[in-house]
Amino acid sequence: MPCTASIQPATTRYGNWKLQSVASQNAKMPLFAMAAKTWIESRSGLAEHTVVSYGHYVKALVDHFGSRLVCDIAGGDIASLQAARLPAGRSQRLLNYKVGTLRQILKAYGFWATVTGQIRFLREGHDVGRAIFT
Repeated sequence: MPCTASIQPATTRYGNWKLQSVASQNAKMPLFAMAAKTWIESRSGLAEHTVVSYGHYVKALVDHFGSRLVCDIAGGDIASLQAARLPAGRSQRLLNYKVGTLRQILKAYGFWATVTGQIRFLREGHDVGRAIFT
């Protein structure tokens, strides 16, 4: 359940103290775009090409999730990301890299465990060519 959707039921079950608790949690929760920026800035000590690759993955993820709170990203949202990008001719391996990057960002904020059983990484084709012997 998204953390922003949990405010109304909290008032009916637990009273105003729960509403204040949820509201303070949301005040600390960053938008995905800010969380991704913070995460990528924390990736010091990596090879330059790795940071560039992460930058590409984060850009695509921010285009998809940027205006949402980190706690509002659910398994269905990740599946919709995969479904939207796959018909666009993206490789399954590239989508798995993006989901892996999303996993690291959500894990940094403690929300990967809430979606881990709801998503699947895509099956990657490992068909490489045969060597030509002359």
